[in-house]
Amino acid sequence: MKKYIVYDTTGNPVGVPFNTWKDAETYKIVYGRPDWTVKLAHIHIDRKSTERQRRAVSFVEEWCNISFEGNINDFYEVSDFLADYLGTAKEIASDAAASYWSMINGY
Repeated sequence: MKKYIVYDTTGNPVGVPFNTWKDAETYKIVYGRPDWTVKLAHIHIDRKSTERQRRAVSFVEEWCNISFEGNINDFYEVSDFLADYLGTAKEIASDAAASYWSMINGY
């Protein structure tokens, strides 16, 4: 998996691995550290997804009618999926709830 890692002036990684170079550069700007460097790395970080993430994936699959194709136990794969689809799923669910309550209240 390709990730971009930000390193401080002593060569230590800071933050989290980023999916794009632009995200890593933005991180440097936000922290006011133009002296930090960004390097591309092919890494595998073994971090388990959380129960909350796995429930969110189920929510997205139900409301967006799509299937998660990655490793449900991989924190970063789940995070990427949720970054792409969770907002849409929330909007769809919210619209459905509003329509339901409008119908119940006779509007």
